[in-house]
Formats: sequence, structure tokens, C-alpha cells
Amino acid sequence: MLAGFAMAALLLASVGLYGLVSLAVAARTREIGVRMALRARAGQIAGHVVGRVASLLTAGAAAGLILTLLADRVLRFVLFGVSPMDRRRIGTGNSRARRRAARIDPLEAIRTE
Repeated sequence: MLAGFAMAALLLASVGLYGLVSLAVAARTREIGVRMALRARAGQIAGHVVGRVASLLTAGAAAGLILTLLADRVLRFVLFGVSPMDRRRIGTGNSRARRRAARIDPLEAIRTE
């Protein structure tokens, strides 16, 4: 049962992260197109997207970690034999949107608006 809930939480977190990164890329499609038209390399675009989104992900991870630390006593009482601070279960990433941003066609991005 615990494994099922953990998998559901991991799935929801992955979908949420993908949505966050996709939204950030979609909001900056024109900017990315202009940068690519000015001969920015795909690696530079990907790094720019990662840099912009990293602050949002860091804030979310910090808030989650703080809430986990605050709920530590309750979780230890409810979850027998499982540590709420298990490092293997605390972080995941999503890179699909980063790769998608690096492949945006500059002319198509400028035409969208």
C-alpha cells in the first residue's frame, strides 16, 4: 500500500514538474525564437531555460523539505519502518521540456504571436 501511494506521489510530482517547465518554456517561446535567430546555440538555450526554471524548482523543493521536516513526527508515527527523510525518495527531475525548448524553430516562434 505504501509503495502504491509512493508511486502515485511520484507520478503526480513528475506531471507537476513537467507542467511547470512546459509553462515556463511556452511563456518564453518568442524570446527563445529571437535568441535562436541571433545564433544562440541549443546548449545555451537549454541552459537559459534550466536557469530560469531552477529557481522555481528550488523554491518548491525548499518548501516541500520544510513541510517534511515539520511533519516529521506525524509521519514517523503513521509510517512504521519508513523514514520521511529517505534521500532516495525526495528528489526527481524532468528534462523533456528542456530538450523541447532547445529544438524550437526561431521563425515559427516569432510567428506565433
